[in-house]
Amino acid sequence: SDVVSLYTSYAFAQVVTFFSRHGASGASLKPFWIIISIWAVTQLYAFSFRHLSKFLMYTIGTRVSVASQLNALRHVSSLDIAWHEHENTCNKLKRIQTGSEGYNRLLRILIDNVIEIGVNFVGMMFVLAFVDSTVAIIMGVFLVTHLLISYPLAKRASATARLVNPVEEDLSGLGFEMLNNIRSVKVMSMFQTIFDRLNVFADRLITAINRRDKLFRLKTGVQALWAHGFRIITFIVIALGIASGHYEVGFL
Repeated sequence: SDVVSLYTSYAFAQVVTFFSRHGASGASLKPFWIIISIWAVTQLYAFSFRHLSKFLMYTIGTRVSVASQLNALRHVSSLDIAWHEHENTCNKLKRIQTGSEGYNRLLRILIDNVIEIGVNFVGMMFVLAFVDSTVAIIMGVFLVTHLLISYPLAKRASATARLVNPVEEDLSGLGFEMLNNIRSVKVMSMFQTIFDRLNVFADRLITAINRRDKLFRLKTGVQALWAHGFRIITFIVIALGIASGHYEVGFL
C-alpha cells in the first residue's frame, strides 16, 4: 500500500503540468480524468490494505508482547532463590512489563514509521533516478549524511533512555513494597523515612527523564534542520531548472 501511495505525487505533478500547458487552450480533459481515476483507485487500495495490514500487525504485536511476558515470568520463576531475595517484587514485574511492552512498541514503530518512511524515501529516489539524476544525487547525499549525523545522536539518546529504567524500577519497587507491607510501615512509623527515600528516587527519575528528553529533542532538531536545508537546496535546483526549461512545472 505504501508503494502504491507513491502514485499520488506523480498524479498531482501530471495534473499541474497538464493545466500549465493546456489550461486555457480548450484541450480535451480526458488525460486529466484518466489520471484522477487511477489516483482514486490507488488511494482506495492503499487505504484499505494499509489499515488491514496494520490491524494484523498490531494483533501480532499484542500476541508477542503477552507471550514474551509469560516467557519472562517462566524464566524468572526458574532463577535461584538468592536472586529473588536480592530483588523486590515490583522491580521484577517492572522489568518484565518494560521488556514485553518494548517488543510491541518496536513493532508499532516499524509499522507506523520505518516502513512508510523507507518506502516513500527509497521509492521516490528510485523514481527520480529515471526522471532526473541531479535531484536523485541530492537525495542520495541527503540520505547518507542524514544517517551519519543521526547515528551518534541516536546512540547517545538511547543510552540515556536506558538509564531511566533502573531509576523508575527503584521508585516503583519501593512504593510497591511500602503498600504491600503497609501494616508494618504504620506500626513501626516508617512512612516518613520511606517517603523521604521516595522523594530522592523521584528527583533522580525527573532528572533522568529530562536529560533523555533533551537529547531526543536535540536529535530531532538536528535532523529536522538538516532535512530543511536539503529541502531548500532541492527547491532551488528545481526552480532554476523550471526557469531554464529543463523541468516541467509539475516537477516542483
